[in-house]
Amino acid sequence: MLDTGVYGCADGAASNETSSSTGCNGSEQTIGVVGWDHDGCIDSDNVCVAQVSNGDCPSGSACQKLDTGVYGCVASSKRHHHHHKHHKATVTCPSGQESIAVAGWSQDGCVASGNVCVANTDGACPTGAHCEWLDTGVFGCKDGPEEAASTGCNGNEQTIGVVGWDHDGCIDSDNVCVAQVSNGACPQGAYCSLLDTGVYGCVASSKH
Repeated sequence: MLDTGVYGCADGAASNETSSSTGCNGSEQTIGVVGWDHDGCIDSDNVCVAQVSNGDCPSGSACQKLDTGVYGCVASSKRHHHHHKHHKATVTCPSGQESIAVAGWSQDGCVASGNVCVANTDGACPTGAHCEWLDTGVFGCKDGPEEAASTGCNGNEQTIGVVGWDHDGCIDSDNVCVAQVSNGACPQGAYCSLLDTGVYGCVASSKH
């Protein structure tokens, strides 16, 4: 579990590399790892990110729940710092449902598979929780009912949180700036940036 409360890849050993990016081969994709000063490479359709607690991470790192309530890859050398977090109860969900982390809950909840609140999808959450744009730059489930109505977006547009705005923005794109998508799109007046939590998100241009 990363200090941000979400799972992420973390460095397995001290690295002497100073490069901020890693050249990945073929079908591999880059992924941020907490504790590394460079991205890792992974060839998987099930990557450790947001609410994907059983996702894959690059060699030398492990999938952990971060303090922000989402999953990410963390350097294996950092894992022992969070051993007290591993007592979380496991949940067995009925057929057709999947377990999902909920910020503020001591255990995962269950939600029907399909349009689930995760990464850049403003989807469904377990009963008693709501989908919200987290400070980590991804959607995630939080305890309690939804507080304020989000910005009304048109047609194919989706809402997206922007650091520095007191409201959601709207965007019509299949490549949104979120999680490990460093080249994703943001609403007008915002830009894609690597957040302090180790994931990418939209930031108000005025904070540039």
